[in-house]
Amino acid sequence: MKPVPEHHELIGFFEVEPQVLDPGAPWLYNRLTFATTRGEDRVVCDIQPSDRQIVVSWDRGDSQLVDSL
Repeated sequence: MKPVPEHHELIGFFEVEPQVLDPGAPWLYNRLTFATTRGEDRVVCDIQPSDRQIVVSWDRGDSQLVDSL
């Protein structure tokens, strides 16, 4: 089992390039933030592969539907 999906798999899933905390560091040792909006829904996913941490938030308009913190 792969520890982290491949770059193209994450970009394909979120349909956006991530913001990275440290542009010079490899993805595996970085913090990747994928943010996408569809209509009133906004999903933000922060992934820190080396720490095995994923934080997801999902907002619809002014309401927060999911916050995994």
